[in-house]
Amino acid sequence: MEGYDAYEKTAEAFARTIAKIHRPGDIIWIHDYHHLLLPLKLHEFGVTTATIGIFLHIPFPSSEVFKRIPWRTQLLSSMLSANLIGFQTPDFIRHFTRAVASTFRMPVRSNSVCFNGKVVHLSVLPIGLNIQKINKILQHPEVLNKIKDLKTRFGGKKIIVGVDRLEAMKGLPQKFKAFEQLLETDKALVGNVILVQTVLPGDDNELRREIEEWVGRLNAKWSTVGQAVVYYKYGYIELADLIALYSVADVCLVTSLRDGMNLVSQEYIACQQTNKGTLILSEFTGASAYLPHALKINPWNTMETAAAIQTAIDLPMATRAHSQAMMYKYIVNHSAVHWGQAFIKKLEVITIHPVDKIIRSLGKDSKNRTRVIVVSEDTYNETANVLEGMSGFYEVVVFSSRREDELKHVSDSVHVVGEMGRVWKQRGGVWEDVNNVCVGHSKWIGPVHKILDYYTKVTPGSGVWLNEAIDVITWWWEGNPLSAHDCYMHLISLSDTFHGPFRVHYCPAHSRLTIYPTALPQVALRKILNKLSPNPITLAISVSHHPSPTFAVGLPTDPEEPPASAEVSLTLSSKAELIALLKRI
Repeated sequence: MEGYDAYEKTAEAFARTIAKIHRPGDIIWIHDYHHLLLPLKLHEFGVTTATIGIFLHIPFPSSEVFKRIPWRTQLLSSMLSANLIGFQTPDFIRHFTRAVASTFRMPVRSNSVCFNGKVVHLSVLPIGLNIQKINKILQHPEVLNKIKDLKTRFGGKKIIVGVDRLEAMKGLPQKFKAFEQLLETDKALVGNVILVQTVLPGDDNELRREIEEWVGRLNAKWSTVGQAVVYYKYGYIELADLIALYSVADVCLVTSLRDGMNLVSQEYIACQQTNKGTLILSEFTGASAYLPHALKINPWNTMETAAAIQTAIDLPMATRAHSQAMMYKYIVNHSAVHWGQAFIKKLEVITIHPVDKIIRSLGKDSKNRTRVIVVSEDTYNETANVLEGMSGFYEVVVFSSRREDELKHVSDSVHVVGEMGRVWKQRGGVWEDVNNVCVGHSKWIGPVHKILDYYTKVTPGSGVWLNEAIDVITWWWEGNPLSAHDCYMHLISLSDTFHGPFRVHYCPAHSRLTIYPTALPQVALRKILNKLSPNPITLAISVSHHPSPTFAVGLPTDPEEPPASAEVSLTLSSKAELIALLKRI
């Protein structure tokens, strides 16, 4: 506990200082894992009006790894006290949401978590470079002279560059091992290729000894008269020297075993506008998700990495030039300025309450126009008397995944939609089919059904129902088995594999999971609302207590139809909040 106590005291010290100087409406941007407890500590010290954002520069570990941390609940609770959490890649968001789901036994969305009545937004915001600064330095006469000197010094040899901090996760031993394998495989390269490796200082003295043993061994075995095969520097390097080195290198070799982004790869690309060198990039870096034209490697695979170096050395100029152009375009469009502006803009946007957005967008005469409020069944169950009282002013539609015989409790004073949009009952009317709402059979039906069949076998009192008319599958169970949550997470993983053609509505209150085509609720609602009102709908609100709403109104997509003047989806935490919302509009 000693380490955690110090970590907590550090957060308290920062929170105490910020509490003294902050003003209402301030934005607080917290960087990286050093301060994950700070959002909760800020609230404890009375900083409740600030907008708080967290950005994780490092990878968020898989939920299987994260759950081993003794203080996982405290860390996640604090992170979820922020308004926005930014990650480098979609993979890291998936790791985070699964950690939240498994720790708190609750469903989550891929872009938000509803925690303690508040929606916490999640966003992928990959960091970038200050590209303007690098371009300016590249043109400096001092750097141009350094580039000339390096070319003269290395005399036409193929140069492989590496720049890494002294950290185990940077994969330095793996890099040296692959370089040795390259020389073993093609001895003609000896004397014609060199590795220039800079290691930035760190605390791992044992790793430093291992690296320097590798350097000594490689140079002793492969160096020629007057020419080392590995040029090694331990220490900091001036930016001008680094940019000159990047500029002359034919290959940049990144062998990280795990990395949040790895800006070395982007720095190299920024300096290769003339030379058109090749980037070899570990698949375990965040950058690998954004630089598809790099040569990707698994640094644990020595033969593969050595072969990639050989390929990079032999690549023709046309191939190198095309890859360089594509990657340079990415780093220009995703610079550090773009990253910072995007993060702050998201923070500013999410602090504007959705109701304020509605009020701003509606005209003064909006009260004389058609208004629709679509609520989930769980919201209706808690606020029925409020919603029924509004039915003369709003077209109130209750949306549910359940069948009509399970919706008898819904009042005749509101409209009700069942089976995810297959059937509906107009206010005071009878149940009828919603025509032509099928969005087409999807390839995911079979794999989903196979997963549900498995969980049905291992979960007593459970069963599966497939509504073939609209491709909706419902799995129900008795009690509160842990397998229900496991099934939910399994389906979410499958949805990621299929790139999101279906959604999973997890409803523990009704002991059921409903899996449906992503577009189905919107298609059904558009048809239903068109029947309800011949006039343009100028206000459409979808409301749910559930952190993963099953629907949004989505009005309309046909360019010939007039658009809604305002549309918003909300996750509400209480009956009082719904009443306050309706009063304000």
